[in-house]
Amino acid sequence: MAGTQECTTQKLLQFTPSQPDQRNRGNSVARRRYQQGSVKFVNGKFIGRWREDVVLPNGIVKRLNRKKVLGNKEDFKTKREAQRAMNLILAPINSLDYRPTHQVTFPEFAHRWLENVLPTYKPGGSQATTRRQVKNRLIPVFGNCDLKDITTEMLQSYVAALLKKGNSAKYIRNIVSTMSAMWSIALAWNYVTHKPFEGLILPQLVKPNADAYEPEEAMAIFGAAREPFRTFLWIAGECGMRPAEVCGLDARYIHLADRIISVRQSESMGRIVTPKTQAGYRDFAISPELAEHLRSFLNGKREGLLFMSLNGRPWRETKVVEKRLNPLLKKLGIAPKGLKAFRHFNATMMDAKNVPVKTRQTRLGHDDPRVTLGMKNRSGYTHMIGEDDRRVAAMFGEMFGRVLCPDVSKQEEAPTQQIVGAV
Repeated sequence: MAGTQECTTQKLLQFTPSQPDQRNRGNSVARRRYQQGSVKFVNGKFIGRWREDVVLPNGIVKRLNRKKVLGNKEDFKTKREAQRAMNLILAPINSLDYRPTHQVTFPEFAHRWLENVLPTYKPGGSQATTRRQVKNRLIPVFGNCDLKDITTEMLQSYVAALLKKGNSAKYIRNIVSTMSAMWSIALAWNYVTHKPFEGLILPQLVKPNADAYEPEEAMAIFGAAREPFRTFLWIAGECGMRPAEVCGLDARYIHLADRIISVRQSESMGRIVTPKTQAGYRDFAISPELAEHLRSFLNGKREGLLFMSLNGRPWRETKVVEKRLNPLLKKLGIAPKGLKAFRHFNATMMDAKNVPVKTRQTRLGHDDPRVTLGMKNRSGYTHMIGEDDRRVAAMFGEMFGRVLCPDVSKQEEAPTQQIVGAV
């Protein structure tokens, strides 16, 4: 008899819960298999209540009581209809693969994202712009929200508010793109499970007309420019490079013997960064006239930026426009169109001369990048320069040579001042 009691006692001890449960008011998060929540009609509104498990910032899982206004009598005629809306809320929680969600506010997540993810972005303008968007635009708007409470409707209201303030479609899309990128990380970190950006409607983006200088205007600007700005414009006009790419052009990427320029870097906020896109890595031919001019301009220089400010930093596109281009345009009576208008001029001229599309796309950096990275000898890239590319370079060399070549020796300053010009 005593042995039977001892055995029974051991079995009871074996099945005694080791963790407190809901009945003993402990911290157990053992979830019921299915919950319906409760719906009550209070002060003219249907209020839904339910329980949900969340992961606190310290890693502890806690069960919280939730409530939400489901609607009013105009939305639901009966309590049964309101219960159907409640069931939609509970569907993810009642799912067999349900896992507790993280309780983290948008500002908390944003600061973690800024600290751990933003540094992987391209240094310079991209990081600075994104940081301003997060701190000055997104955190003030979503500062009181938990990540899991941000819905498509909430985002749509934010987009509508930005439109009412007169913000452009491009500006709005950039901000939403930043937050969408952040949300992808939140999903990867298991902070959220829903995707509110999938049904978001954004304003249509109307691409502005690309202004280009007329050939007569371009020739007048080239003829009136002084070194080293003249060389800057010649490269921009003949090669169609992005202004930031010209600002970041290094002597080691100019191959005079083969008359080739390689684009491998760019300028952003006064810093040297990688090209804008993968297609930005490219090689293209330059005219004999430009090659001879650059030979004199470089004066034996094999490495280093072509265009530097007095503090040793690359020229900044905005400063070149402000201090060099616009004063020159004002003097000539030409309407300002920015430095990119020389790139558009280049594209327009190639189109007018029926240059093959492939050649145009390659020179402008709008196609797949050429496989030239890491090639150490020149023979590795010279075979990739086609006859159409050479003909384009010759076309621009003949055009610009009439204006620029006769006065090169007289207009250029000393070699050290050419390359280290104040902006």
